[in-house]
Amino acid sequence: MPPSSWPWAPPTAASAARTRFWKWALPWRSWSICASACRFVVAESAGTSAAIEERYRKLGSIRIATKYPSITRAHFARTGTQVEIVYLHGNIELAPITGMAERIVDITATGTTLRENNLEIVEEVLASTARFFANGCALRTDERIVALARVFAENAPKHTYAPIAGASNPVQPTLS
Repeated sequence: MPPSSWPWAPPTAASAARTRFWKWALPWRSWSICASACRFVVAESAGTSAAIEERYRKLGSIRIATKYPSITRAHFARTGTQVEIVYLHGNIELAPITGMAERIVDITATGTTLRENNLEIVEEVLASTARFFANGCALRTDERIVALARVFAENAPKHTYAPIAGASNPVQPTLS
């Protein structure tokens, strides 16, 4: 018989007790409040795509400027692209203009700053919205949290957001 720690092992009394405990101890609830919708995107200067691809063929990597090195590293590891990450603070949009990097990974809500700096979105890394987290017990007993949850539930469906300029696959935030 396989050990009870294996995921496919039949349930035992001990594992059932652990499951009941964790369902009771950590009954967190979370849902999107459809606010602060934004995207992490990869962007480059307009019209430089061919030059960047040629550099990648010659040197085997692309320089990417970002404030978010962990997200950037994980994204390019998933895509299998060799990158050199240039960690910057401040206006990341200036990196392609000054020659510090060929592309950037940055967060954007409307794409206005990208357009102002003549950058175009190459790919989308991930989408994000603000989320409301509440402990299940507090959600049932604390009137302040109940009132806040009601406000979010009433107002969230009313808000819609325009897709980000240059986004190839715009996704609207939804309640989940």
